[in-house]
Amino acid sequence: MKISRLIVKNFQQFKHLDLDFTYPKGHKLEGLPLKKVCFIGRNGTGKTTILKILDKYFTGTFKDDDTLFAGNFFFKFNNDQNYYFISAAGFPETHIKQTSENEEWMNQLINASIQETNKFWYNEDLKLNQTYYDLVHKHSFNFNSLSYNIIFSPSESSSNPFLGDITLPKTNLNTALKNSRLVSKRKREIVSNETISAYWTLLIYHIKQRESNLSIFQDLPENQNKTIKKIKEKFDKENPKILDEIAKLWNKILDKAGLEFDVESAKIPIQLTDNLEAYIKLKKNNTKIDYNILSTGIRNYIFRLGYIFSVYFNRKVENGFLFIDEPENSLHPDFLYDLIETYQSITQESQLFFATHNPIIAAQFEPCERFILDFDEYGNVISRRGTTPLGDDPNDLLDKDFGVSNLMGKAGIEKWERFIELKKILTQANGNVSPKDIKEFSEIGRDYNFDID
Repeated sequence: MKISRLIVKNFQQFKHLDLDFTYPKGHKLEGLPLKKVCFIGRNGTGKTTILKILDKYFTGTFKDDDTLFAGNFFFKFNNDQNYYFISAAGFPETHIKQTSENEEWMNQLINASIQETNKFWYNEDLKLNQTYYDLVHKHSFNFNSLSYNIIFSPSESSSNPFLGDITLPKTNLNTALKNSRLVSKRKREIVSNETISAYWTLLIYHIKQRESNLSIFQDLPENQNKTIKKIKEKFDKENPKILDEIAKLWNKILDKAGLEFDVESAKIPIQLTDNLEAYIKLKKNNTKIDYNILSTGIRNYIFRLGYIFSVYFNRKVENGFLFIDEPENSLHPDFLYDLIETYQSITQESQLFFATHNPIIAAQFEPCERFILDFDEYGNVISRRGTTPLGDDPNDLLDKDFGVSNLMGKAGIEKWERFIELKKILTQANGNVSPKDIKEFSEIGRDYNFDID
């Protein structure tokens, strides 16, 4: 199940924003929902807000008093021609499925103004319109009947979740064993600095669950005549260890900083009050590195990836949605070039939605997967698809998709103007050339990579 269209009506800066999340005509996947989506655009154009709308739809957290989400939202899924509708403007927590019976009404609602929309729900005496109320409930759609993973990861701040003497996420074995939510068919997680302890709890759960599964596996009738060694070899092959898998994921990142995950020295909790102890170490001399002294970018990145990986670990996910805001925060460009591929590798065919200001990340999307948000002359948000090809030079994206044509700072512009001025002087000198001007012209051209010819 993937989102193929979103219409946002009369909500904040969105008067009528229509986003078609399908591959365009001529594409090899023509008509199918996009596998991944990237929102770019100026501050205030609503990139984060769109992620929140999508998240709030699936989690059913629209409320009467939630003035932030007082608007109308229409969704389509896969190749289904039906719309699913939510109104948070006086008629919250409602899903409507379009059928031939209410198709005309739905089309009217999509094109209605704010004033007209209110008339659908209430009459002149502000009494609820029973006809539309009955339509809503007759064609309601229960998303919670599905098995799914939904993960929302907000833009990370530079704050450190490990304060004082705390060097590890704080939890214990007792908390992990009691948390039945960890095995739910329907999981919705917020992945952020504030939820690091929940991630560590999930790790402990997976570790102890594997130990329990090994005991059950050993007692199976078909294993009674096998040696312990053979049983363990077969079990290990079919049941990877979560910490080993996390190490593979993290070490691709940590290696760039001369670090690695010290999985061999991890202390697995035994008593109910025990916490999982696992550290980072310097590769050159095995010195232990506490999480609270890792750089902000690396720490946030590995925990974000580790948490998401653990939510998917050992689960067959039928429907997955990942919403990530500004994944580039505090990361050096070296960490960004394969960032989207890394997220795709751990999310089992889920539909991924990102909001970013970084052209290196945006270049990892096909142009049809990029949605550039901007304001029209009336201050309403509009959208267009990207133009530069997948993997193009980020500078081209800045120019053509981000709309930033001048990439130089003030000092660079001044040097360019001086370069042009000197070029004109030297061209018109008629042989009477000043060595000082030649030297300055050559130095500016060399330092700023301007074309001397």
